[in-house]
Amino acid sequence: MLNSLARKLFNRTINHLKRFLIMKRKRMPNSMRKHVRLEKARIRRQVLNVKEQDRLIDELYKKLAPKKNENK
Repeated sequence: MLNSLARKLFNRTINHLKRFLIMKRKRMPNSMRKHVRLEKARIRRQVLNVKEQDRLIDELYKKLAPKKNENK
């Protein structure tokens, strides 16, 4: 039980780090950071399943992540 709990915690931490690195490449404006923070809070309030929460938060970050050819 402890091993599976540690593995879940580790996987969740890795997912958070991946999201952080995606958004760290280009700093977001304060308004966008506030939007992300509020959306994450809404997702965590409304969805009880942790895997579903992670999936929805990943989709949020992918939707807001800057595109490679955005400046061209």
